[in-house]
Amino acid sequence: MHPMQLVDELSMIYTACLMCYATFSFSQSRTVRRVLGTSLLSLAVFITLYYHYLQDPVFHQNAFAIITAVVLFRSIVWRRKIGLPWGILLEGHGWWHLMTGFGSYFYLVWGIWLRHCLNERQDEYILSWPSYFSIPEVIPIKIVEGKTTNGVINGHTNGHTNGHLDREDRKSV
Repeated sequence: MHPMQLVDELSMIYTACLMCYATFSFSQSRTVRRVLGTSLLSLAVFITLYYHYLQDPVFHQNAFAIITAVVLFRSIVWRRKIGLPWGILLEGHGWWHLMTGFGSYFYLVWGIWLRHCLNERQDEYILSWPSYFSIPEVIPIKIVEGKTTNGVINGHTNGHTNGHLDREDRKSV
């Protein structure tokens, strides 16, 4: 087993143990929190040493699945106590995934557009982002009998193309 793979996989165990602590220590006495913390630390050390000894990915997968399932089941009961809509609105990790997905999409679109600009092909594409409440996209401009497939007629889109007023005013990157 490669050391970096071990580091990658064991960090999942440590994160799951931290989530387990955060989930079960809420509203508990100091004594319970200490016992829980010591127990989870001991569990993480045991999993680390045993996984290093076994070098069997199935052991890691099962250990991670069990810890995650325990946290998930406890979180479901905890969310029920809060009720709707707070149970959904306070689901921070879920919102993190959604926002990371949107951020990644925006980053990829920007990267595609930048690549076309750096290759001096920005006149062949349009960066379309109609409003802040829509998602941007890079659309190829294909001219067919004076019209393009994206509705641009003779290179004009109501005076705005790729964020600039006219083609003549644009400067290459």
